[in-house]
Amino acid sequence: MIRPSLLVAFSIAFLLVFGLQVSLPAHAADDLVQTVSSLVCDKDKDIRAIGLEQVRDEVKGPEATRRFAGLLPKLVPEAQVGLLGALAERGDVAARPAVLDLLNNSQAEVRGAAIRALGALGDKDDVSRLTKLLGEANGEKDAVAAITRLHGEGINAALCAEIKNAVPAQRVKLLKLLVARHAIDTVPALLDAAKDADAGVRVAALEALGQLAGPELVAKLAHLILDAKDVAARDEAEKALMFIAQRNPEIDLRAVPLLKVMSGLSETEKTTLLPVLGRIGGKPALAVIEEALTDKDETRSLAALRALCNWPDGSVAPRLVEFVLAAKNPAGRKMVLDALIRVAPLPDKRPDTQRLAMLKKAMELASSNEQKAQILKRARAIRSLETLRFVAPYMDQPEFTQLACQTVVELAHHKVLRQPNKAEFNTALDKVIALSKDPVVLLRAKRYQKDETWVEKQIQGAGK
Repeated sequence: MIRPSLLVAFSIAFLLVFGLQVSLPAHAADDLVQTVSSLVCDKDKDIRAIGLEQVRDEVKGPEATRRFAGLLPKLVPEAQVGLLGALAERGDVAARPAVLDLLNNSQAEVRGAAIRALGALGDKDDVSRLTKLLGEANGEKDAVAAITRLHGEGINAALCAEIKNAVPAQRVKLLKLLVARHAIDTVPALLDAAKDADAGVRVAALEALGQLAGPELVAKLAHLILDAKDVAARDEAEKALMFIAQRNPEIDLRAVPLLKVMSGLSETEKTTLLPVLGRIGGKPALAVIEEALTDKDETRSLAALRALCNWPDGSVAPRLVEFVLAAKNPAGRKMVLDALIRVAPLPDKRPDTQRLAMLKKAMELASSNEQKAQILKRARAIRSLETLRFVAPYMDQPEFTQLACQTVVELAHHKVLRQPNKAEFNTALDKVIALSKDPVVLLRAKRYQKDETWVEKQIQGAGK
């Protein structure tokens, strides 16, 4: 049964909405604001909710906004949080002064709501006060949300100015915020940050460039790779260049901008850039790498082999097998075999049979239990009955029993694979139930045998 007070509030809301469809005289508009204010200040949260809805969407104008915002100091914390959220959704900057007054509120939930509201109502002048909160345990999450939401001219420039004066840990956070804001206009500042004295800042800047920079930056990123002060920075610069290239839907055109840059470089510089060329992939890149693989210069041929190990799809798996078989030193053999294990099951245009064949070949070539375990994990990416038949026997090998049980259960998770092959899967799941020591794996196996589903919430609660 609806309470009388709530029924009255609904009636008032209806009249407010109806009344707002027509032009009202000043005194009537003033009465409407007063009525909505009364609803917002009500002790009943359901009635307040009706008033907040009017604040969000109905009663327009900056004067009404100021009057609604003026209610904030009079409200209990719960009502303050609600009104702050409504004012943020209203989006009228006339509420900004009242929101600023609550940034130092002693109630954590009120302060958090004020910080978040500033993201909707603030401007470039609020960047500094919000960035100061990034180091606070109780304010950082809300500050990140607010800075991400800030809009208007000069916001990104203000963030870049903050980067120049911040400590390294703060600079890293600000760089990540530029990515969250998709601040493509800050690429020049990111290039400067990529040369920062702090290694962590350099890495964060390069990660940001990978997300925000376009193909016009290929040459500069190539030189950042050449000038990298450490392995981490070089690795991130390579990834950044790779991410830029991957935005081109034409795979065989992705490496073209880098190849043009390389054409004007020295042989030593070309050699340094071979590994990133491998990350990008495509036929033009492969042609250059294949030529370098036969070079008499050992440094160049080794760089080309690293490039092949970086390849983004499984098309090079047969070539990797050749190099594993031909490898003369253990470190080189491990590098190539690890790459084969990575690329063999990658989803691409190859059929499942070919992907699995390469993974089986990797198992034949593997000499360490660590690599064999990785192969059993990677097998989960190939959802076929043949994969089940490949993995199931490893449940009988003590060193791989638990891992193989997990992989069998992961394959069984896919109903379209499990149901048409129910008999074989049930046999494998019986063995999982007999051998697994993981309560979650056991529970999943039993559910799949009954054709029941499994979701993440069940995993979280399985041990309880």
